[in-house]
Amino acid sequence: MKQNVMILDGVAYDLQIVSLKRSFQVLDTDYSGRVIEAGQMYRDVVGTFYNYELKVKPSNRAPQDYDAFYQAISSPQESHIITLPYGREGAITQKMYVTAGKDNLVKQENGKNFWDGLTISYVATRAARVPE
Repeated sequence: MKQNVMILDGVAYDLQIVSLKRSFQVLDTDYSGRVIEAGQMYRDVVGTFYNYELKVKPSNRAPQDYDAFYQAISSPQESHIITLPYGREGAITQKMYVTAGKDNLVKQENGKNFWDGLTISYVATRAARVPE
């Protein structure tokens, strides 16, 4: 993918998106389940949650943004406000939490470490869409 700006908690980071996968979950309350007599499913839907898996690498224009993004995304906080692409055009901004991330040490040269391939899974904290 081409160069993109990642917005995390209101800060724009110049990173190259390697891959971005989105997924959705339509979650039910504890009142959902099968009705014993007919075997029919009863759903009490909470809403639709949009989740993402993001893989980035440093951009040539601002390699320091990779380290800054790593520090920000790995901070021990409850959640982040993040803007990611959504749909054919536009983006979605939502409150999401991160439980883990990983990247790779590519090389060490002249006392510097070169990291690449930071992969993070984001989970939405609330439904983006609810039943009408």
